[in-house]
Amino acid sequence: MRQRIRSYATSAYCETILDAAERLYWQAVALDPDNRNGNWNLAIIWLLRGEFERGWQQFEWRKK
Repeated sequence: MRQRIRSYATSAYCETILDAAERLYWQAVALDPDNRNGNWNLAIIWLLRGEFERGWQQFEWRKK
């Protein structure tokens, strides 16, 4: 039971971190649409969350 609670807590913590990171990368990309790190990291966040269509489209941004 303790392990399961820890696992849920870790998942919630990681999701919170991803939410905050996504907001900050969106801000960075809004200020500089050619920001490589911002665009790359948005793709990674979406792929980690299982938002594959969105993530792969953003991942392809690097080929522009």
